[in-house]
Amino acid sequence: MSIPLLPTSEDLKKITMRGVLAYAARIVRNLTVALRSVIDDATLDDVLVRVDTIWATRVVDNDARVSLIRAAQRVAAAYAAAPEVEKSLDNFRIVFSLTHLALSASHVAAAIDAPDRAHKEIIPAVREAERAVRGIRVLEKSRAIAAAEAAWRDYEIILREYGRHEDATIGSPVECFG
Repeated sequence: MSIPLLPTSEDLKKITMRGVLAYAARIVRNLTVALRSVIDDATLDDVLVRVDTIWATRVVDNDARVSLIRAAQRVAAAYAAAPEVEKSLDNFRIVFSLTHLALSASHVAAAIDAPDRAHKEIIPAVREAERAVRGIRVLEKSRAIAAAEAAWRDYEIILREYGRHEDATIGSPVECFG
């Protein structure tokens, strides 16, 4: 059995920008389990909580993008400082997934901050979200299949709860994963 394909960029453009971010964040959060023995929980949780704040709350602080990118930089620095015996190509790819997630979140935050820019921010937000979820590939096959199936369920929930959109739509905070 092969790993099911994930939603494409064309699929993701049909949901709200906050929905795209929620979708990617849920996948990447599950991937970080593998990093918990390499990078301390507080460092990983800092970036994840900052991302969650963007998709789950109405108001995003003006400094959210800067603090988000700094949090992602701390994850990369912590991984670089980890003992070599704890590093692997798979873990390195998960660090990249977190970085791409933070970049996607920064584009969504930029759209929230300046809604007239949503049409310019959706493409890079979707592109970075797609890159973030590619970390599924590092999972053992049965876990990767389960993660891809869960990704599709999340996508379908967001589509059903927040609608299909033809134009870039920031959307309301995503509350269906409470």
